[in-house]
Amino acid sequence: MDPTWIDYVKVSRQVREDLEWLKKVEETHGYRAPQGELPTTPGVANAGPTSDSGAARTDTAEVDLLLHCLKSSQQAVANLTSLNSDLMLEIGKYKRAHHRALDVSFSQSFAQSIENFADGIPLPDLFAISRPMSVIRTPGVYFLFDDDGHLLYIGQSVDVPYRVRDHLRGLKEARFTRVAAVSVPENELLSVERKYIDLYAPPFNKTGKTAFEAKREKKRQISARRSNAAKEAAAVRKQRLTAAQDA
Repeated sequence: MDPTWIDYVKVSRQVREDLEWLKKVEETHGYRAPQGELPTTPGVANAGPTSDSGAARTDTAEVDLLLHCLKSSQQAVANLTSLNSDLMLEIGKYKRAHHRALDVSFSQSFAQSIENFADGIPLPDLFAISRPMSVIRTPGVYFLFDDDGHLLYIGQSVDVPYRVRDHLRGLKEARFTRVAAVSVPENELLSVERKYIDLYAPPFNKTGKTAFEAKREKKRQISARRSNAAKEAAAVRKQRLTAAQDA
């Protein structure tokens, strides 16, 4: 175990023992620890509560011991707080360093797999841990991964946010925590996206139409029907006009 953790445990135990002892002294002798600044000179103590006869408690040795223990506990609490802050800082540094190393390693292996098996396909130029809903909307093809690095979904910037919001987010098994991207001109998005999907066959690209796609398709069908109806009506009007002119 790390020495810092050992110190942390020792101080925690000391604080608990001191406070427990103080509680017993309070219950046994009816003496409540003074509030505020504690005296630093042994033998000098604040007066405790008086008895029914009005005489102050004279057991100064016990009071001094109590105050000494209070000061020890106070210092232990300060040490504990300081150690806890240091530990949290070190843990944060470790996590950040670990994530950076993991990101670099994962990004390199992902790029290498594309380079080895997909000649001519652009390599990812962006890799970051982020929330799927915060995927940037610049033109590109995006790769959504889980914590273990499994590729779950590939989509272009135009539809990824909508699909995540309307369909993929609702699937409990879809835990997208990592996003990689390939910058692609808008006129090449569909072709590059199709190449990656054919290469990796991500599971969530096989789920059929998403809710967003189905809604968009329905709108297209309605629009097409309206357009055809308008064309037919125009053709009928033109035919009637021609017939009237011939007559």
